[in-house]
Amino acid sequence: MRREETHLDGLLMAWCAAFKQVIDETIAPGSIPERNRRSPVLDVAVSDRAVRLVLTDPGSVGISFDTEILKVAEFDDFVAGLRACMPSVAWPVRVRIELENFGGSNWWRPNPVAMGVAGKLFGTFSERTNDMVTPIREWSSFGGVRGLDRLAAGMSLIDIACPPSNRPVGAWSTGSNIIGTEHLSVEDVYARTEVEVVLKRSLFRRGLQSFRKMIEGGRFEPQRNDERTWFVVAELEGLDDDPIGSKRRFPGVVDDINDRLSLVRNEDFEP
Repeated sequence: MRREETHLDGLLMAWCAAFKQVIDETIAPGSIPERNRRSPVLDVAVSDRAVRLVLTDPGSVGISFDTEILKVAEFDDFVAGLRACMPSVAWPVRVRIELENFGGSNWWRPNPVAMGVAGKLFGTFSERTNDMVTPIREWSSFGGVRGLDRLAAGMSLIDIACPPSNRPVGAWSTGSNIIGTEHLSVEDVYARTEVEVVLKRSLFRRGLQSFRKMIEGGRFEPQRNDERTWFVVAELEGLDDDPIGSKRRFPGVVDDINDRLSLVRNEDFEP
């Protein structure tokens, strides 16, 4: 495999090795009682404006630590590499890292088990696999995965094919009546337009090789039942501070209504 095809994956593994050393020196996982040994998960999200590190269920191993200690120099290199290689349509990039056998007396390791772009995750325990995110060990149906460089290649094709837009980024899902009744498939693909959603869904379903061949051929070909699909988008807030952001919820909308009513209450308001 050529060097340029493993650049981002190499930066990720270098960061994993570096933060393992920091944890070993700071926390001494081997001292954790055997009954508390688990495999916590570190969720990483990166955009062009923000980063987020969330450690899931650290209390299960009887300890807690601030994820800020993981932001070593190799983490800065990893983030800089993503921002240099990923086009804007790729955000947020996500990586899920399992702290495998954390607290084990003999060994533990950070193991990337899923990764993705546009808010999605692909891996051995996530959504359907494709030819972009693949197991590190050939013929293995579990364990670590790689594919950041191939995801970047796929996003670059979409960046070429997708007309630019200044619409805000939303979390898009699709509805259809394929099974005979109308239903919604919650996908939460981050995108600005319907065109961008269609291209991303096509890449994720076809894989990089097939998608590249279609784009280079100069004609987009829908897949089966695509014509029975429509789009639903949820507004996102807080993307300047959090790569994932948050969806607007009903209580927030009620607050907006009440704020408006409080402004007009003291005015000469005629319905």
